[in-house]
Amino acid sequence: MSAAPAQPLAGRRIVVTRPAGQAGALMARLAYAGAVPIGLPVMDIVPADTAVLRQAAEAVRATDRVIFVSPTAIDLLWPYLIDRLPARVALTTVGTASARRLSQRCGRPVLHPSERSDAEALAALPELAAPLAGQHMVLIKGSGGRSQWLANVLAERGATVQTLDIYQRQPAQPDWHSFDAAVAGPGLAALALTSTEAVDWLFMLAGESRRATLQSLLYVVPHPRIADRLAQCGAPHCLITAADNDATVAALCEWFETHP
Repeated sequence: MSAAPAQPLAGRRIVVTRPAGQAGALMARLAYAGAVPIGLPVMDIVPADTAVLRQAAEAVRATDRVIFVSPTAIDLLWPYLIDRLPARVALTTVGTASARRLSQRCGRPVLHPSERSDAEALAALPELAAPLAGQHMVLIKGSGGRSQWLANVLAERGATVQTLDIYQRQPAQPDWHSFDAAVAGPGLAALALTSTEAVDWLFMLAGESRRATLQSLLYVVPHPRIADRLAQCGAPHCLITAADNDATVAALCEWFETHP
């Protein structure tokens, strides 16, 4: 990869809070744009055991439609589905990034909302409108989140819906030394968050001594619901982007072009 031209993010420190195994792509894009990315995972992903994953794969092969709620769900279950996913099973994801990842793996079209990456947008698609009587669907997800709302809506429309948790999210052990060093040095330009759970864990794990610092930062998030949670925590400065790495970097570049 050739060196990037001068960018509005040049030298700016951007904190990425995604789990360690999921932060690399965004951090690489930020670095290419000239930023100094700092990894600060606030949650860990704990996969279900092999038996649960195999049972989930069997359920997917027997269903009419599978709905993956996150890229993590795809990454964890796909090794158990390779070359064993019937063509009749319709593929669906909640977000664009998940759809892209799933399509790359299977080479098949994936139903997903294009305007927003959330359960409400997916439920509004005409392909999932009532009546859904006689259709069996499997939701592949992690613990928590709004997937149960989606399952309830689809069931109300007549579908038989099975929800399967194949991973759990739990608080991580962030490297606060790196965070504190960045604050004490040139300072932090922004912090990227991807879920309301990450907001809660960030403020909980940071402790009261860092709360004022967190409240003063600029955040970049992929959904208004996350911005609302940040506002409840006293952090009102927020950029809302599409749920995509390129969109995140573009939003930060645009912001710092006009707020140098």
